[in-house]
Amino acid sequence: MISGAPAVRGIFTGTITASNGIPPDATQDFAIDTNEYHSLVADGSNGTVTGAGIYLLNVTATLTATPAPGYLFTGWTGDATETANPLSVLMDSDKTITANFTPDTNDDDGDGLTDVDEINTYSTNPKRADSDGDGLTDPDELRGYLTNPLVADMDNDGGQRNIRIRRLMPGAAWNILWHMKTVTIRQVHHNFGAVLALVAQGEEVTVLNRTRPVARICPPRPEAPAKFKMPDFAARAKAIFGDRIIPNIILEEREASRW
Repeated sequence: MISGAPAVRGIFTGTITASNGIPPDATQDFAIDTNEYHSLVADGSNGTVTGAGIYLLNVTATLTATPAPGYLFTGWTGDATETANPLSVLMDSDKTITANFTPDTNDDDGDGLTDVDEINTYSTNPKRADSDGDGLTDPDELRGYLTNPLVADMDNDGGQRNIRIRRLMPGAAWNILWHMKTVTIRQVHHNFGAVLALVAQGEEVTVLNRTRPVARICPPRPEAPAKFKMPDFAARAKAIFGDRIIPNIILEEREASRW
């Protein structure tokens, strides 16, 4: 048994030798770690944090926060309340630190769409007001013409603007292109004639309230063929023969055929 109280912290090594006077002696190497360790836990939503782990007492750790696209780093909370990034952390105890990220509501290209929406919702370029370079701004294509702001020539006519598709269906051109057959309530309100044109072509159109289907506009069902009506043989016989006597058997057979 080995016991004692080290004056300093560290990893001590040695060798134990046992002998009974008859060679060979038995030896055993050993190591004793008297260091003090502390854990650093760090995380955050809408971004990543590096630098967490286990550290020796009084070592300085470094945390680095990286926001996800469309988000900004705003500071640290928990066992650190600073905004520096990277952040130096003295590991004199166990620590838990959270990186905070917020949506980037800046509008770098001045097109009326926030950077976070352009990146995460529309996949457009937050640095260019006209992502596809077709002469129409991203919000005009998204909210006005409802064309794809990422494709300059959606109708494949060799030109840059989507004139043919826009004329075909001003309220749902993008939906027609991708065969989605959906329109919003606002599109129905402002472009009901265009919606009816789709229905007249035999298409079923689903009306959405945001992303939830609330109605479906369907083409009229084809008319069922008229039900076959058996001739009135008695009336036809009277029209031909008048009041002359007709053998009842003939009329009876014809009347019975109606059933």
